[in-house]
Amino acid sequence: MPLVYGLIILAFLGLSFGINADSDLPKSSQSATVANFAVLDESTDHGEIPNYSTARSGAKSSASAETRIKTESYNSNYYRPPMVQTLSAENIEYNTAVLRGEVDLRSIDSGLVFVVYGYEKSKVAEVGSKYKTFVEIPASNNDKVRTKVLNKIANGFDSYKLKLSSLVQDTEYFYQICVQYNMGDDAVSCGQIESFVTNLRDPRSNDFGQPRVSIDTATNVTAYTADVKGSVDMKDGKAGIVFIVYGESKNLVNLVDVESNKYSNVEESYEYLQKDRIETNLLGKSEYNLIIDDLDRDTEYFYRLCVEFDGEKSGLECSPVHSFVTDSRDRDHKPSVNTYGAVVSGNSAQLFGSVRMLDFFDGLVFFVYGTDLKKITVIEENGSFAKIRQDSDKLQRVSVDNDHDGNADFKLIINDLKLTSTYFYRLCVEYVDENYKGREELFLSCGEVRDIGI
Repeated sequence: MPLVYGLIILAFLGLSFGINADSDLPKSSQSATVANFAVLDESTDHGEIPNYSTARSGAKSSASAETRIKTESYNSNYYRPPMVQTLSAENIEYNTAVLRGEVDLRSIDSGLVFVVYGYEKSKVAEVGSKYKTFVEIPASNNDKVRTKVLNKIANGFDSYKLKLSSLVQDTEYFYQICVQYNMGDDAVSCGQIESFVTNLRDPRSNDFGQPRVSIDTATNVTAYTADVKGSVDMKDGKAGIVFIVYGESKNLVNLVDVESNKYSNVEESYEYLQKDRIETNLLGKSEYNLIIDDLDRDTEYFYRLCVEFDGEKSGLECSPVHSFVTDSRDRDHKPSVNTYGAVVSGNSAQLFGSVRMLDFFDGLVFFVYGTDLKKITVIEENGSFAKIRQDSDKLQRVSVDNDHDGNADFKLIINDLKLTSTYFYRLCVEYVDENYKGREELFLSCGEVRDIGI
């Protein structure tokens, strides 16, 4: 019997020892760093972002591969997602406010902390839930939602503040603090969405901020379209209706904000004056990239950006008038050319392609080939067959039809290729069309560039 009792006591001691051993397993550090209350400005930041997808070190570099794998697997069980808290805003004025938040990365090595804010709650919420990395978030062009990086390499615990300016009085804004981190996969965690309402301006003040509207010179002007960029800063205005007016009559475009005080009062007049609504219920600032289309060739158009606004005052504000002249020639309308794959035999190759002249005539069809990829890629810039300068193996041109109309397939056999070189080729056609002055000129249209696999 004493022997039995002795065995039971030994077993009990062994079990106790095992429990104590388990209690010594490593745990995540809970130490906190000193809070940082640096106040930042609110300019949007989509700069270079560190990569948080790199593996965490679970063992010293001198350890064996087996030890590293075991340690990494072991430590991964102790990683806990960060804690993010959006705090209430403070120092709220009619056009400024300070946003606050806290982030505790806990056992995560590092993360990227940012804030999402704007006056459209659904867009603020979408950014906080839809994306797994900050760089995936599209850069915003208006104050409905914007983002700002607060700390690119955060670790441990920290507090954050961000001062917003140029806000609209008596307007509700929404915001949340977020952090991007990695626990095997990229992820974003955000605090709750908070809101605040800006104060009313002193009613005794007559300092109403009139909306500002600007528009740039048109770019990428073709025979039928033009690109324009513009911006609107609503200042103290509200419920903005943004629209563009354009047409062939400079006088009608000029008088839009003189004869009308609302978008609905602007009367269109065929090709002389047209209007296109872009956005409604605008607050704050917004930028626009617009395309004016359905235009006539070789025609001067006048245009300006406008906004109807409400608030303490109401009215219509427009940018200065700009103009552009559409191209006299449709540069996208040209013969259709295709380059097909080559058939190679030793140091010889057969090149294939096709040309559809569409409504052009008397085309000069030719192949270009050689080892200089850059020269072949920009061959259309030469403008004509005769201007292409041949350069031994680097670039050669060979005509296959000097008077082509309609549709046809073409073939060219080339010999004596160097087996140690890579050759490229494409089929082209020279044709006649009008230039921007309305005069006839030679142009080139080419198919895609292909390589000869030898």
